[in-house]
Amino acid sequence: MSSARLARNGSVLVTALAIACASIAAFSTHPSISWESRPSSPEAPPRRITFETLESTLSPDAFADLESASKNPTVDLDRAGILAEGAQGSGEVTLTFDDGPGVGTTVEVLRILEAHHVKGTFFLNGSRLAGVGVVAELHRRVAQSLVAKGHFIGNHGLDHLALDGDDVPFLEGQIDRSALLIAQATGEMPRWFRPPYGTLSPAARSVLAARHDELVLWTIDAQDTLEDDPERLAHRLEQQLLFAGQGVILLHDLRGSSARALSILLDWLDRHPRDAERHRGFSVVDLPTYYAHAAQDPFPEANRLALLRLRERLHRSGKL
Repeated sequence: MSSARLARNGSVLVTALAIACASIAAFSTHPSISWESRPSSPEAPPRRITFETLESTLSPDAFADLESASKNPTVDLDRAGILAEGAQGSGEVTLTFDDGPGVGTTVEVLRILEAHHVKGTFFLNGSRLAGVGVVAELHRRVAQSLVAKGHFIGNHGLDHLALDGDDVPFLEGQIDRSALLIAQATGEMPRWFRPPYGTLSPAARSVLAARHDELVLWTIDAQDTLEDDPERLAHRLEQQLLFAGQGVILLHDLRGSSARALSILLDWLDRHPRDAERHRGFSVVDLPTYYAHAAQDPFPEANRLALLRLRERLHRSGKL
């Protein structure tokens, strides 16, 4: 091997070790997380997970509200889209984060949310909570910290694969195994589900309906997996909120640029509090509150496309 190649490999190794050490340091110094009290690694889940299996591994409290009345019991995509738009004229905003947990990045998102006294919802990929080793242990501790801090957790599938096919065992594995790993890590059964890429086949909808899971889509998207400039990301979110007046914000808690954009956005929202009399400004609420209000006073349009066209007409006419 050439000396130049050895130097490059050595540089990569040093960089990787530096990143790992920084992540562990950020994790272990966070006030809500204790490195000394790491949980034991969960046993590898069986290929097919049933509710009986879950009951044998969790306390009864973990199933609280699991079968409570769903706002969308048939997991209808149009209904989910309208619920994601929120209650008419509420100005409510709710914050959601996909693809975690991470170590340094999710901890940073937690710090920002705590500084602004708001609660977020984290849609976790179950595979990040599986296995043994330092990284898996850290991910599980971060997931536990989300619950301990009063945030909400949701299921984002096992491996972030599209759930758009008809293979029911595969769909059940992606949904149920992820739910089990999340429940084993946090002690809570996730009842909110966000499909990877926002796609669901009829077969996948049936699986979710049988589980009584609440389907959660989004309405405000910074496209932060394609953009690394926090200022541009935050501006994009602000413009979408000004157009729609409210919504479910989607960010990804595995990216430092997304965490910085979140901080900029929350500062902006603090400067634009809700004024109900003038129908201006925004209020940040948690996801259960947002969905409860949306179900009580939903937009009357049949789907989000119809609502979008209405908003465009109102903006052109100056009525919105």
